Amino acid sequence: MIDLGLDEANDSPAREAGPIIRASRAHFLELIALISEMMSGDLMKGIVFTAIASANMEIVRRMDMSAETFATSSGVPPDTMRQPVSVYALSKSLGLPYETTRRYVASLIEDGLCVRVDKRGGVIVPAQASAGAKAESLRRRHLASVRKFATAVNGLSR
Repeated sequence: MIDLGLDEANDSPAREAGPIIRASRAHFLELIALISEMMSGDLMKGIVFTAIASANMEIVRRMDMSAETFATSSGVPPDTMRQPVSVYALSKSLGLPYETTRRYVASLIEDGLCVRVDKRGGVIVPAQASAGAKAESLRRRHLASVRKFATAVNGLSR
């Protein structure tokens, strides 16, 4: 377990936590930049897209499946395994007005980054939306950012 340098008596950050908090902030800002870039500068659209993709994969996480479970060469679960999420559920989870969320979802559908899969309005991010050189580049940069953050935290918590 990583020691985050918290004083358990009063839950205030101990002096040693400062570098970890700074590394966390830097990682957070890198993720914001990646999400914004993914959607050509529209950060909120990227957040909605990411929330949909995350909700879609919740069933896979609950089943504790690894990439090796899937037959595709990329290890990406097929669309049939993605759990659709409603616009209402998205708006509640993100704390956004329903109409705002609906407009972002409609834009993502128009861009081909999401599809409706049931009559109740459930949407998924299809595997095809994660294909291509740009998506692969963003995935690699995201992974590099996560590794950099993990290395920083592990180095500071010793």
